[in-house]
Amino acid sequence: RIVLLFALFVTYSRGIWVGLLAGLLVTQVPQLTPRHFLRVVARTSAAMLLAASVLVGVLAATRQLERGTARFTSTTSTEDASVNIRLEQARYLLALWSDHEIVGGGYGAYHPRYQRSQEAPFSYEHMPYALLAKLGLIGVLLNGGFLLYWATSAWSARARLPVEVGSLFGATVAFLLAAMTNPMLINLVGISITGCLLLQWTDIRNAVGEFPHGA
Repeated sequence: RIVLLFALFVTYSRGIWVGLLAGLLVTQVPQLTPRHFLRVVARTSAAMLLAASVLVGVLAATRQLERGTARFTSTTSTEDASVNIRLEQARYLLALWSDHEIVGGGYGAYHPRYQRSQEAPFSYEHMPYALLAKLGLIGVLLNGGFLLYWATSAWSARARLPVEVGSLFGATVAFLLAAMTNPMLINLVGISITGCLLLQWTDIRNAVGEFPHGA
């Protein structure tokens, strides 16, 4: 939690802020049972309040409180320049998808009339549309099906490993939310995070006997 708190402080992307905060909350869900509900909610609320207090203190001490508040409140704004850039990408990505609706154009596909970066023209922040254009209907459905299997198989282990399952779910939610407005899924960072999540998921399945030992 301390590492995530300071990650909030040093990162610029609001998508990562939202992802980390949502991930911290999701980590508690597998531990919510009728018997422990109030205790988990009280403990989580106290931890979040303490973390928020520390974060506000750090921002105030570094004279960044006003700027940080503006960044947080701008997550709901439709007039922010970066939001408008992402919205503008949608129509180009839909046009790119229309060229290869079923199988997509591949991870390296990009629209020739809209390139955010000359070094990486295939990189887009608006990832829901970008994934549709790159993977097509078949790729999106296959990836969605795997995510569903990933979630349901991990959830089935929550009774025996609530903390581990909560960690996996929280990290996954944090990553996916951050990746929907940042080009993280197709770079080395995103691939590395996905690999770590797969290893964590495999470890959980091994622990409950779903895979052969050492798989």
